[in-house]
Amino acid sequence: MVVGFSMLVGLAAAVGLLYGSATVARHRVETAADLSALAGARRALDGAAAPCAEARRIAEDNGSALVACQVVGLEVEVSVAKQVRTVGIGTRMIGARARAGPVDEDLYGPPGSRRSARRSTPL
Repeated sequence: MVVGFSMLVGLAAAVGLLYGSATVARHRVETAADLSALAGARRALDGAAAPCAEARRIAEDNGSALVACQVVGLEVEVSVAKQVRTVGIGTRMIGARARAGPVDEDLYGPPGSRRSARRSTPL
């Protein structure tokens, strides 16, 4: 009885560790996508190639690969991916997308206003 309960606790701990490591990996890829999009948007006025080059550099600095980058006006949309190896599951590709650009003052108000400090509509 005690051995069975110990095995059950061990199995639950192993599943929890696998789930936790997968969640951390996903969050890291999402962070890489967010930072890449922001960095690319910061360079949107520097020419057609500059935003995606900067986004690629930031993605690689964060251990991910830039899969796609699109610049429309001052907005930059990126997709990044990272290959993650998890014990017991194997290797998987985890991807994330992000978009960054200027803030719409109609939705958020001018920078520094009380209205810009909170999100008035869901994105």
